[in-house]
Amino acid sequence: MKKKTTGKWLALLMTVVLLAACAAGCGGDNNSTPTDSNNSTPASQSAGKTKLVLWETSKDVLFTGIAEYESEHEDVSIVIEAYPGNITELLTMMKMALGAGTAPDMLCSPSDFMLSCGKLGYTIDLTPYGAAEIKDLFTDTCWNAANADPAGKIYSLPFDSNIINFIYNKDMFDAVGVSVPTTLDEMKDVAGKIKARYGNGLESGKWAYSGPFDAETSSYIAWGTFHYYWYLWRMGGDVFNADLTKCTINSPEAVEALQLLVDFKNAGFCDLRENASEFWAGNVAMTNDVTIWYYQGVAASTAANYGVGVMPVLKEGVPPYTGLGLYCYAVTSQSKHPQEAYDFLKFYCTNEDYQIDYCKPLYFIPSLKHALEGSYFKTDDWKIILEQNKYAKATPGVEGW
Repeated sequence: MKKKTTGKWLALLMTVVLLAACAAGCGGDNNSTPTDSNNSTPASQSAGKTKLVLWETSKDVLFTGIAEYESEHEDVSIVIEAYPGNITELLTMMKMALGAGTAPDMLCSPSDFMLSCGKLGYTIDLTPYGAAEIKDLFTDTCWNAANADPAGKIYSLPFDSNIINFIYNKDMFDAVGVSVPTTLDEMKDVAGKIKARYGNGLESGKWAYSGPFDAETSSYIAWGTFHYYWYLWRMGGDVFNADLTKCTINSPEAVEALQLLVDFKNAGFCDLRENASEFWAGNVAMTNDVTIWYYQGVAASTAANYGVGVMPVLKEGVPPYTGLGLYCYAVTSQSKHPQEAYDFLKFYCTNEDYQIDYCKPLYFIPSLKHALEGSYFKTDDWKIILEQNKYAKATPGVEGW
């Protein structure tokens, strides 16, 4: 049995290595209708207006922002176009659109795709247009993830984000008399007491922890791989070196992170199915999940009381890093009106009302510092989530990721 377990984990590690190595080697609902390319002779010019095209999905807050901007800039017309494909193929879509002369003026994308677009020349450095002057309006977490270019170029403006949180079953913790663990030793102690109290999880259905342990299905490997990074980062390792030129997934820290998960699994602490429903059914003491699923789970589950904490520190001197999802806006290299495009993105991305109106229903985290100062984010849970947000990291912006 132990040999089988090790084999699965080696398979998962090799998947991570291959994904990262390939990356290093490589150079909602939308009811909008397609429009003419901004690179053909635009009808908007004959109407005396500058037409700007944005690749995005239809969002009420975006419509509001566009309407308000156009009312203040009567010489500008902004049109939303649907992505001509799945956003996970953004780099391919951009390459094709640039080649065909049909690229938009602006686009919205996850931060890792956006950095890749910048490095490939698909989007432009926003520094000459004034982006450096608004840097301090944004949280360090979001700004650094949006603009992690080793050369210091500013390729995008951040908007909304979400993070992975450490969440726990308060009732199971109370049953064994433990508090939220802040270190690896404390986490092991909690897990041991949970197992001692409830016995073998295969028989009792009660587990101490749930993590990225299912390497059986390809549909889960991507999530499991991303999940593994939170351990890798907290062990002091990373996927690439600082300038994103070399894969470092085979570091001693990477092995430590993998060994920790193997040890947790072999100790019988973990529900190997990684079934989120079991946590919300009250059968798992600790797990990790995004903020929206935490709040939705708390609202929907009557099985137990739940809480959120900061990720336990795994190695002394290394911060409690976690995963970050972030959407950003950029100006493409084919735009004939880059300053006008940037001016709109600045208007939209620095408006705290737009960010709050969009983020609150989804439990997302605004990227603007001032947007986080309202009473909505002053609850005990949100204070913990925003503390964790200081240590959130995005996947690296490497072509082919």
